[in-house]
Amino acid sequence: MSSIARRISEQRESVILAQAEPYLSEGETVLSWVRGRRVGGRGDGFVFLTQKRVVVHWTGRSDAPGSFEWTKVTGWGIVQDAKGGPILGLECDDAECMVQLRSSTSVMAQRVGRFVEDFASHVPFAREPMNLNTDEGTFELVQSVDVRQHRLNLKEKTQRIAFTVIGATLVIGGVVLTPLPGPWSFPIVLAGLAVLSTEYDWAKDAREWVRAKSKKVAAKFKARRSQT
Repeated sequence: MSSIARRISEQRESVILAQAEPYLSEGETVLSWVRGRRVGGRGDGFVFLTQKRVVVHWTGRSDAPGSFEWTKVTGWGIVQDAKGGPILGLECDDAECMVQLRSSTSVMAQRVGRFVEDFASHVPFAREPMNLNTDEGTFELVQSVDVRQHRLNLKEKTQRIAFTVIGATLVIGGVVLTPLPGPWSFPIVLAGLAVLSTEYDWAKDAREWVRAKSKKVAAKFKARRSQT
């Protein structure tokens, strides 16, 4: 891997791990993570595994299920054969969650397989049977899963092509407008990334990186204004 590719990979990893930080206590670190999707609704994000908890975070949303400490988990299970990737179900005394562990590429499928093994080695024995309902299958207590890559059907392939063309056109158009006066390029590039992020994980990560940098710049600008 070239130094540029390695740096990009490290930057993406830091952007992803930063989304877990608000849920963690001092000294707590992420052991494993996978990309997740809300079951029965809209929302993409991540599932993080630490020594103390599992964290479910929906990117760009404030209604995430949040943190499930191991000591408070009363039930869990996995639907192994769901289309798009296994579904993880969690129950605590005051909360419940279902999240699909995405496996749209072979690399993601391998990561999900390792994550399930790590999860099963940390989660306590379920004290109660799962009460969550899903049309995708039955929740089971498993130590590992055979994860297969989710293949796109014709409709999904057509949608990906259309969104790729639209998103790429917006990004390229925004870059072309960069030399012109006025803040025209940034919103256009951000819109293009938003379109591409519906189909590509790298675009999701790039959009979050842009958002994080924008918040930091805005905070610095606000701090300087308050000092004048």
